[in-house]
Amino acid sequence: MEKTLLAINIISNVIMTASGTVFFLLIYGNENSLVYKWKFLQHWSLKFGLASMVVGSLLGVLVSWQPPFHVVLLNAGLGAIFTWTSIFHWRLFRKHKVKKDGNQ
Repeated sequence: MEKTLLAINIISNVIMTASGTVFFLLIYGNENSLVYKWKFLQHWSLKFGLASMVVGSLLGVLVSWQPPFHVVLLNAGLGAIFTWTSIFHWRLFRKHKVKKDGNQ
């Protein structure tokens, strides 16, 4: 059971690292992003939160520690949420780009 929880935690952290990085790049990778028009605290709190989550999940993969069950469950949920948000925003930004460019 412990090896299964460790594997689930590592997979969840890999997913959070990847999807969090994609989400970060989708938001901050475009110089015309709405986020750059936000007030300082809004802009930097989002950037700090996303970067902290990505670095923390990457460290979770690198050290491969066995957290308690509730942390494994939390990581699995966060991995699922960040995967969903990354896919949603990629589709949203792609749709807006297609409308703006007039291409399909």
